[in-house]
Amino acid sequence: MSKNISTMIAELKGKSGIYCITNLVTGAMYIGSSVNIASRLGEHLRGYNSNSHLQHSINTYSSEQFEIRIIELCSPAMLIIREQFYLDILFKLDPSLRFNFSPTASSCLGVTRTDETRTKISTAKKGENNPFFGVTGEDHPKYGVEGVKPSHSIPVLVINIKTNESNKFIPNEMLHNF
Repeated sequence: MSKNISTMIAELKGKSGIYCITNLVTGAMYIGSSVNIASRLGEHLRGYNSNSHLQHSINTYSSEQFEIRIIELCSPAMLIIREQFYLDILFKLDPSLRFNFSPTASSCLGVTRTDETRTKISTAKKGENNPFFGVTGEDHPKYGVEGVKPSHSIPVLVINIKTNESNKFIPNEMLHNF
């Protein structure tokens, strides 16, 4: 795969379509789509923003044991429709022959996570890893939600464009009195 990858990426730059990455040892496949196939394949090969099963397999077997095929070039407007067509075929195969988690193009719909995976995701987003760690008061997204401390809510500023009157409300309060 590495011999011709530079040539292939140069030829695909800016092209949109559907691609398939196949592990030549196991036969497992990954179906993907992108508005810029060259950029997306580069991400897969560098392990950036890539499918974790596919990435683990590339790390285990080396990139030389993989084949990349461009299944179809199509307009960006058709990407999801065409990717779904190929995913429907892929998900008829044994799960050991696919790297894709979701049977739905551009979605996590249909993905079932084990309790262990859900716990890992939850643990990874706790404390300082949580994007809202240390955010309090009006800056917190739960400001004004019933059952949440008043210091953890965001007010809503409502402006009447006819009278230019403005009022600040807490989301769970009645706004119809304005």
